[in-house]
Amino acid sequence: MIALLPQALLNYRLQNTNNLSTTTIILWTIGSEITLVYLIWTNEILIIAATYAVFIAIALFIGCQIKYYDQEKQPINPSVSQKSKYFQFLINYMLLLFLCFIFGILLYYILQLTKSHLYMSVLIGGIIPTIIDSIGYFPQIILIIQMRSAVGFSSLMVLTELIGFTAGTISICLEHHIDRIPMSSFIAMIIFNIILLVLTLCIFQHTNKEENRTQSDYELGQDSKGI
Repeated sequence: MIALLPQALLNYRLQNTNNLSTTTIILWTIGSEITLVYLIWTNEILIIAATYAVFIAIALFIGCQIKYYDQEKQPINPSVSQKSKYFQFLINYMLLLFLCFIFGILLYYILQLTKSHLYMSVLIGGIIPTIIDSIGYFPQIILIIQMRSAVGFSSLMVLTELIGFTAGTISICLEHHIDRIPMSSFIAMIIFNIILLVLTLCIFQHTNKEENRTQSDYELGQDSKGI
């Protein structure tokens, strides 16, 4: 539910979204949106659908952070106040929520049309989001390798997701009938999260420490200027 929250907090602390793949966030949002609508359509337990709804809300918030911090890199316009920037951030967030709502309604209608064809419903609600979520990891992995740094990408987020997917896999294994679709999805997510965890905590650990120190020095310098 709150797997993306550490990433949002890290973005705020660093005041940037460097080394965070926009494509990954977009794909994760789309995959989660499809899953959410499918869960609602199949009348699954409300708490499960709620977790995906919260995930989407935080993902959209991060999307707005990416837009906001990209604009901050542009030359400062004296006529634009900080308050107006925050207001624009809020407008963008509400717009994204509205677009997700519209997309959800359209997808729900499509699922209704496939009601007589169970395989189509499973394809749309089970297989397609799994593929999208899995593909979503690749841009982030490639970006970290290209930049040779994982600074700006939250290892706590990866660890949270890893724990969640592992718990989900265990719970499925304990059932009398193992559902292959979520099982395969969870296993794929576990593998990708392990790769990200290795990249952030092992391969680029030294680089992360150096860049974090540089970031801290920069922030201290900015504070001293303010004083």
